[in-house]
Amino acid sequence: MKLPRGVSGDRLARALEHVGHSVIRQKGSHLRLRHSGPPSHTITVPLNNPMKVGTLHSILTEVAHMRSITIESLVELLNLLAGTGVGALYQDRKDVLGFFAFDGMIEGVALQRLSAGFADQA
Repeated sequence: MKLPRGVSGDRLARALEHVGHSVIRQKGSHLRLRHSGPPSHTITVPLNNPMKVGTLHSILTEVAHMRSITIESLVELLNLLAGTGVGALYQDRKDVLGFFAFDGMIEGVALQRLSAGFADQA
């Protein structure tokens, strides 16, 4: 699986918020996000633009392991956020957004339905 290039730290933070993380603080160019769990988990995201691929891979691997989801589903979410913008995601697909918040985890079916919905609009 090839990771997307040119991902900003801000875009990664928005994606992590969709899987249940919330920003607890910012110090300089780094955000600290926490997922209340179970298990509780804290991660630091640099606000680089673009983020280095190794850093992105490390963060995605850690989040996927702690949340018991696949890296591919996180990459799909990053790609969806890149193509639409968060405002369009909230306004156009409210019916599908409910699938995102199932115990703070993304379900593969929800991502498939969401990407199919955006493909229909294009």
